[in-house]
Parts: sequence; structure tokens; C-alpha cells
Amino acid sequence: RNSLRGRFVDQPVLSNRGIPLSVQEARTSRPLGARRADSEKVFHASSARGAPPNVSDTGEFQKMTIQRGVAVADPSTVADKLAIQELLGQYSFTYDAGDLQSWFNLWTDDGSFEVYMPTRSDPILAASGRDELMEVISTTRASGELPAGLCGFHLQSLTVFDELTPESARIRTMVHATVQTCDDDGKDEVDAHTWHDKMNSALLFAGVYHSELAKIENHWLFRRRVFVADMRPTP
Repeated sequence: RNSLRGRFVDQPVLSNRGIPLSVQEARTSRPLGARRADSEKVFHASSARGAPPNVSDTGEFQKMTIQRGVAVADPSTVADKLAIQELLGQYSFTYDAGDLQSWFNLWTDDGSFEVYMPTRSDPILAASGRDELMEVISTTRASGELPAGLCGFHLQSLTVFDELTPESARIRTMVHATVQTCDDDGKDEVDAHTWHDKMNSALLFAGVYHSELAKIENHWLFRRRVFVADMRPTP
């Protein structure tokens, strides 16, 4: 028997004549208000015997904090996690669209960015502070601009929260960078099953972003971001 069912469901309910009713009979034969009152009594009785973790005697979830990926029940923390996910999305959309000014606005004034290859101990790209970040990234993007007809995507996927406080966070995010072009001349017949044959795509690289974030004036920003082209810890 499931322990939670034992605590909350399989409690005997008596009829007006003192005869035990089944759960289904009790649900259909008693007024809704009475059934709610019974449920509350059962819940508080179970709390006295030892309620599930992080549940108070009043049935309210107690506030938890994140430490190395532990889930939280604090609604304000969930809101922060959603806002950080939005930040990750803006990072990819703005950079891949060439909107570098909006991309720079995702960083703190002292933000830093580094790129590491698995065979090298020193970064192949590094910038610290807004001015240097803007100069290095603008130059790098201009020198590596994709030819006409090609487009690139930074596909950030799984994110782990290693630490989260009201003012800061440390996260790890997997990323795949792809490039693709469309060879369709608009003349051949295509349908929902064949259109992708006209698309040529390739994986440029994959790795992990290690990020340190700061919450400033109620906005989450990147303070440090390190890309490592393998699964090793951040330098």
C-alpha cells in the first residue's frame, strides 16, 4: 500500500449510524463541506505522525534554497529560474540575428567571456569589461561572418542550477552550434515530407557554457560566461 494513500485516503469514514463507508461511498454520500473538513482532520493528523519533507503542520510548503541542483518550492525562486531561462534565450536569439547591441545589454558592466578548447589550458578568446567585450566580440563576429545564404544557431538546451540566491546564480548549459543553408530554388515540388531534403545543415561545435549571473535592478545579467568545448569543469 502506498504510504501517502495510507495517510490521506484510506482513513475510515463513518455513516450517521456509525457504519464504516468505502471511500467511494463517502465521496458520494456526504456533503462537500463535510468531506473537506474530514480531509483537513486527516491531513493534520498525518502531520502530527510525520508529514512528508518540507511540509509544515499547516500544510504549507517550507522555503527551500538551491544547493547543487536541488529543486525548490519557493515560488519566488521559480520565477528567477524562468527569468534566467529567458536570458539564455535572448543570448542566442540576439547573437544569431546579428543584434550585438542587444546582446551586449545582457551583460554586467564588468562582464567577462572566455572560450576554451579541450587541448589547451589558456583561453583562445577572452574579454573582460563592457568595452573590451564589445570590441572583441564585434571583431570576432565580423571576421567569422557566415557567407550569404548561410545562417547559424546557438542551440542552448539543458541547464543545471548549481547555485541560486536572490542576487546571484551559477549555472551550466549545454549548447550545440549549427549552420545551415537552403538549396531550394523555389521551382521543384516539395511537401511536408521532402522539404528538409533542401536544407543542408552541419554541427559546428558542441560544449558547455559555465555561467555566473547577477541580478541587478530586478534583471538577471551575465557576469561571467565560459565556454568549454567538452565536459570538463570550468577553468
